[in-house]
Amino acid sequence: MHHAIITDMLGEQDADELAQYAHFILYSQRPHQLCVPARAPLRYCDGLRGIVLHREGQFQTQLFIVDPDKTIPEHLHPTVDSYEVYMYGMTFTNGDRQVVTEEDAVKPDEYGFPVHRYKIMRIRPTDWHGGTASKNGGAFMSIQHWLKGQPTSIGLDWDVEENGEDRGGYMGKGHEGEIDEINLKTGTTN
Repeated sequence: MHHAIITDMLGEQDADELAQYAHFILYSQRPHQLCVPARAPLRYCDGLRGIVLHREGQFQTQLFIVDPDKTIPEHLHPTVDSYEVYMYGMTFTNGDRQVVTEEDAVKPDEYGFPVHRYKIMRIRPTDWHGGTASKNGGAFMSIQHWLKGQPTSIGLDWDVEENGEDRGGYMGKGHEGEIDEINLKTGTTN
C-alpha cells in the first residue's frame, strides 16, 4: 500500500494504517481484489445484514444492508478502528452530532446518485455512533482495522448500554455458517 491521506466528513485527516487500507478499498478500482472469504462472511441481525467483501490480516471491509426505518442505537467498537462509508439511505450520528441528515440520506445529485455516496466518517474505538435507515432502507460499508484478535464481524465487537446494562455483541456470537439473530430490544438470541 502506498502513502495516502484520508479526509472524512467531519474534516479530520489521517494517514495511518487504516487510512492506507481505506484508500486501497475505495480507490484501487480493482474489484477482483474484493473477495468474499470462505470463513464466516455473512451475519444477520434484527433488520441488518452484513457481508465481508475483503479480509487481509487485521484489516477487513464489510457491506451492511439495513431494513427500512431501522435504527442502529448509539454504540462503540472497543477493539476496532474504522471508517464508515455512506452508500445510501442512512443518517449517521457521531456522539451528539448528526453527520448525515434525514433529508440528505436519500437526496440524489444531478446524476441521480446519492449526494453523500462514498463519504466517510472515522470511528475510533472510543467513538459513540449510530444511525437510522430511511423509509427505503439503507446501506453502508465499514472499513476496519482490528486492534485485537482476528476479524470476524464488527457487530461482534459491540458495546452499548441500555437501561444500565451492557448487552454487547450486537450481531450474535454464533458459529461459521449460522444465521445469528439477536433482538435489539431484549438482547436475546433467536
